[in-house]
Amino acid sequence: MNALLKQFLLAATAAACIALTACGGGGSGDNPIPPSPEAHINSSNFLEATGIAAAGAQHGGDQLSAGAAPVFELKEQGTPGTYACKDGGTVNMALVDKVNNLTVLNCKSGNVFVASGAITDTSETTAAGQVHAIKIKDLSFRVGDTDLTMQTLNGSMNATLKPDGSLSAVKADFSYTRNGRTDTLALNQEANGQMFIEVQTPNFPQKLAIDISADEKTVKISSRGDGSSVTVIESSDGKSYTLELRGIGGGSPIATKTLTSAEFEALIKKWL
Repeated sequence: MNALLKQFLLAATAAACIALTACGGGGSGDNPIPPSPEAHINSSNFLEATGIAAAGAQHGGDQLSAGAAPVFELKEQGTPGTYACKDGGTVNMALVDKVNNLTVLNCKSGNVFVASGAITDTSETTAAGQVHAIKIKDLSFRVGDTDLTMQTLNGSMNATLKPDGSLSAVKADFSYTRNGRTDTLALNQEANGQMFIEVQTPNFPQKLAIDISADEKTVKISSRGDGSSVTVIESSDGKSYTLELRGIGGGSPIATKTLTSAEFEALIKKWL
């Protein structure tokens, strides 16, 4: 099961990394022609919308990894019982038929402290491979020893492993709450490599959809409210990335911008 977790987290982190690396670049070029005023993504905010979407995907993957990993580290013990975490606290594992129930109590592993919460993993073998349905319930945790603010993770994920153990497809929906703020992330990776992510954050008034091509060369970020969008295209040498703004009706770009890697990384850090 630890292998499954790693593969899922790789998928979630890959989404964040793709949003990051597929939106870096070099040089600059502006051609601002404002779209309709009602467009949610427009000439005045399409850079910010891109950074917010990328940061949301990256941060969501990071939080899922941080909160769930210490619990799943103990799951490979394989038999029911109460197990000690690396640096204190416990995880209780109860197996009922095909359902593995994991309950946390003050589990400390490295710089991650998981105070409470539960994870269930229901698995079965089908013709398509091994299918896992995982639910995370009120996982309360913090990362680091200086920031003591707790956050709560809730959600579910479904993953299918091929007979050879490789990941075929994954779908996840989860939320994390910190200081009264709740962000949500939905991820769907198809067997052909196509990946779709939906980010909802107080930093942007509408949900942002991230559509990543199977070859990872093109990323489209669009507003779920009206379809206005930014398409990010990687150059053949991988050293520059062009952001193309499109209005509600799509069509030809109405504004373009090319950023350096440093500029884009700074944009993401602004919204993390």
